[in-house]
Amino acid sequence: MSRRPVTVFFKLGALGDTIMTTPALRAYRKSFPHEEIIYIIGKTCEAALLGNPNIDRLITFDDDAFYTGGAIARMKTVFKVTGLIKSFKAGRIFIMQKDSSWNNAAKSAGVPERFGFGEEKNKHLTHALKNSDDFHEVDSYIEICKLAEGFRPDGHTMNVYHSEAEPERIKSLTGNLFSKKVIAVAPGGRSGMKAEDDLRRWRGYLELIRKIISETECNILVIGSRSDKELLDTNGFDEARVKNLCGKIPVAGSYAALKRCAMLVAGDGGAMILGAAAGIPVVSIFGPTNPLNRYPITNHLSRYIWLEKDCSPCIKDGHFPRKTDHACMEEITPDMVFAEVTDILEKSPQK
Repeated sequence: MSRRPVTVFFKLGALGDTIMTTPALRAYRKSFPHEEIIYIIGKTCEAALLGNPNIDRLITFDDDAFYTGGAIARMKTVFKVTGLIKSFKAGRIFIMQKDSSWNNAAKSAGVPERFGFGEEKNKHLTHALKNSDDFHEVDSYIEICKLAEGFRPDGHTMNVYHSEAEPERIKSLTGNLFSKKVIAVAPGGRSGMKAEDDLRRWRGYLELIRKIISETECNILVIGSRSDKELLDTNGFDEARVKNLCGKIPVAGSYAALKRCAMLVAGDGGAMILGAAAGIPVVSIFGPTNPLNRYPITNHLSRYIWLEKDCSPCIKDGHFPRKTDHACMEEITPDMVFAEVTDILEKSPQK
């Protein structure tokens, strides 16, 4: 029996970035159903792809060593991943990463067709997407796959999967919270890459929650990591109206919970993308990053707040500023965010 053609997808970085590759992945599976798809992902973002039926084999590696180690650790990681790629004897590889180190790794592994980000005459890639900043990030991954003849796009819906037990677990943790409309908030910044990213965090969530509780009938669900719980102390609120699940549920659990919420308020990070994947309206708060490439595009009521300071965006391609006054986030007031929340409530269909 002849061996199925093998195609490799490769990604590392952050949770939200990984989720944004799933529309391209799903479309590729539909376009080439006879191929075996192997997805190589950094261990820190494995949760974004667990249970995805469009992947035949999900392979992880230690990306923490790549991001937090020195030059030697980075070289060892690239060398190890190169060997891993070579072992699959793939005919194609899609490098969903802008770091050229991985383009070189794909070439060194001997993969005949290599797709990724780069200039048109990239020496390591056979098919390169140039001017990727002209596209929303979801579309940039789709555009890379469109370089493969026969690929047909399949929309922008992002795929995250959870077990049948997760909805029941959320129900047991939230009690009667969902007897009213629930607005989710995610106080964290972006994590799962080089380090916790404090620059993307907005500090107005406590005041925003007070306004929502006092001026609407909506309840509040707080989601995020264990460290995010320390950023937002909700002990002063009535637990019947404000439930803090930071650090208590996994990524799949947060996704299951978000699907029941009326909307999400979040900064630029994984939770924002989870909300978009859940298909609910998202009020996203941007400062040091450019929303035009990342804002949620799956619900027509979603919108973003960005003051577009002269120094913004200051985070570009994973490079962080040495010094900033953080005015791009500090000058966004709870009243500004609350106005967007109430506008969405007024325009949302009544349940």
